[in-house]
Amino acid sequence: MTKVAPQPAYIAWCTDHPGPESQRLRKELAQAHFAHIETIMDKIRVAGPVRDAEGNTIGSMLIFDAESEAEARDLLDRDPYASADIWESVEIRPFLPAAGAWIGGKIW
Repeated sequence: MTKVAPQPAYIAWCTDHPGPESQRLRKELAQAHFAHIETIMDKIRVAGPVRDAEGNTIGSMLIFDAESEAEARDLLDRDPYASADIWESVEIRPFLPAAGAWIGGKIW
């Protein structure tokens, strides 16, 4: 593996409200959510549902190619899941992709 230059990235960790309402809304809005994701695919390194030990979806995780936290938040806020208030909490933090196959090597 070779050294690659890091690019700005932000990780969004979104935790669903507990209970069946979030699951119902996820199912109801899935196609609209997927359509939104497709419109911002060039800004996403990886994204997907977070599951518990039983396989139930309990949140979402996205890593954005974004220049700022504000840009990452804007991308997330336009998601139908955000509009429907599925997420109880959303944490966005700067993230340094440092090693692995997904980034094509390592940065050191």
